[in-house]
Amino acid sequence: MSLILENQASGTCLLAFAWDGEFRDDRVEDIRVALAGWGRTLRAAFERTGKAPDATPARVFLRRSGITPSRYVPSSEALVKRLLAGESPGSPFPAVDVNNLVSATLGTPIGIYDAATLRPPFVYRKGKPGETMETLGKGTFDLDGRGALFDTEGPFGSPVSDGTRSRIVMQTRSWLWVAYGLPGEFTTLDEMLKQSIESYWTLTGDLSRALAQRAA
Repeated sequence: MSLILENQASGTCLLAFAWDGEFRDDRVEDIRVALAGWGRTLRAAFERTGKAPDATPARVFLRRSGITPSRYVPSSEALVKRLLAGESPGSPFPAVDVNNLVSATLGTPIGIYDAATLRPPFVYRKGKPGETMETLGKGTFDLDGRGALFDTEGPFGSPVSDGTRSRIVMQTRSWLWVAYGLPGEFTTLDEMLKQSIESYWTLTGDLSRALAQRAA
């Protein structure tokens, strides 16, 4: 899938992958065990130090996107809080488990979307007055002045919650994965995403990668 992702939010950087593939059922349990293990690691560190993982980079990304971190929590921070509380955020969709594992270990908001529901080109920009998005977990999200992903039909994702239009379903075979983060993180993120994809996915098409240009 040809991927064009334009970034119009000053001071931010996005990393995106698009690919067609089918999840390997024999890896499902491995991923869930790994996510539960990371939760135990986080809790042990918190008991030892009294400190949760640093969420500053994700919060900075939100502020530069026009989203107030004191009102809206980055999706990665919300996930880590659930793990610290002893929850096991399993999903009926293995792709979401992979997404949660990478997001929790990196502390970076990452959205995974059903690419078949989307119409490129894609842009990350601040919403205009009157623009809203129906989300999976936060109801109607007012996008006025707040960063979100848009395709030709409207908004479909953000670093705090994702839209209902692009949600993953059992039949999803075309994927768009977008990491919301700051420059300096992406060498590690790139390597980890590639490793996750190579380890947990059987690719049936070409894997393409695009790094959105940092807005001036």
